[in-house]
Amino acid sequence: MKISFSLSKKGKRQFTSFQATELIYDDLINVLDDDRKKSLALYKLDHPEIQTEIEKIKSGLSYADQLSKVTLSQELIKEIMEPETTTDAALKQIRFQDWPVGLRMALETLLISIIIASLSIFIPWHKVTAIRWSGDQSVVLAEIDRQFEIADNSREAGDSESDNETKPAFQDENIKHQKPEEPKPTQVLAVQPTVPQASPSTTLAQLVKSSTSTLPKGATTGFLYRGSIQTVNASAATLKITEKLRAAGGRKAGEVEMGWRREQGIYYYHFTIPESKYEEVRAAFSEFGNLKLNREKHERIMPEGIIRLIISVEDKSRGGS
Repeated sequence: MKISFSLSKKGKRQFTSFQATELIYDDLINVLDDDRKKSLALYKLDHPEIQTEIEKIKSGLSYADQLSKVTLSQELIKEIMEPETTTDAALKQIRFQDWPVGLRMALETLLISIIIASLSIFIPWHKVTAIRWSGDQSVVLAEIDRQFEIADNSREAGDSESDNETKPAFQDENIKHQKPEEPKPTQVLAVQPTVPQASPSTTLAQLVKSSTSTLPKGATTGFLYRGSIQTVNASAATLKITEKLRAAGGRKAGEVEMGWRREQGIYYYHFTIPESKYEEVRAAFSEFGNLKLNREKHERIMPEGIIRLIISVEDKSRGGS
């Protein structure tokens, strides 16, 4: 026997077992309309097996009603909201809070001492102390304040040596404030040691030895190596040159960094290197062009074993010679 009931005003639909099962809960909580209640009652009479589902749902509602009457203690709520860690469980297991106060403090002090000792042993202190916190990591080999006057202050601070330099090779510090018309008769300007021209096979050590051997006893002087190269893509070349100079121990000698762009297409190097690295530095520049390098007498005296150079790297696209 099939039972049908009206689900809409336009017609009737067949009442299935699935629909009856789904409506049991609504019927038990009294939210069904009258038509569905009547149809469900008729379905129960014809299908007694549905009574099993009705009893299950009634049992679940009764259990839920009993759970709603259960009250939780504040300690249980706290344990639920703040689950204990493994350390807390271990301390609770050994009943740490019941220990004597002195014993607990001694154990805590011992634990802190072990942690501090472990840190002092395993931390690589030699690496920590080697960290340079400042941005400038350059090493100053020597500083000599000769108090020379700079004729043109508009030029870059690191380029204190003009290409058309006319200063004498030797100048006493007491002479620079005297008027030109009152020179001392014993000026050191009379000392003019000649600088031999270096052939391609002449080494730097031979050149220095031959030039300084002609100086009078007690006289001092300094030298500057000035040169330039022309290359293609000077911007990229300066990056490689700077890297090689730093590897060879090169350090800036002026106010600007090595490879500073003086103007469009021209890059400026004013630096010092160990004398033993001269050929290595010369090869680093010559890799990108024909290096023209000359040695000049200069009033700035460098420490023994250190030489100073000024080299310009110019891009061929500028159309220079």
